[in-house]
Amino acid sequence: MAAVALIGLVAYALVTIGWRAWLQKRWTGDAGLRAAPRTRAEWVAGFGLVLGAIAVYSAPALELAGRLGSLAALERPSIGSAGIACLALGFWLTVRAQLDMGSPGASASTPAR
Repeated sequence: MAAVALIGLVAYALVTIGWRAWLQKRWTGDAGLRAAPRTRAEWVAGFGLVLGAIAVYSAPALELAGRLGSLAALERPSIGSAGIACLALGFWLTVRAQLDMGSPGASASTPAR
């Protein structure tokens, strides 16, 4: 199940960050990604984001490498299925929300595609 989790996380990142940045760049000429924080709050938020990403991606990677044991209670097929369903729902909702924001320059009263 760790392989499925890692593949799902990588796909999620590629689509929700990579594809969306590409689409934004295509529409506006700017990907909208900002790496340099301008305020202390942005620095703290960015630091938390990086720490969270490290934790999220390292858990299944460490389990695949045999360095992290799994909890027996979480090895049941129903738990795995629920996890996959939650990943799929979150993935779909994120992409749908991004698309519902519409294209740049569209009127606020114009519905997204």
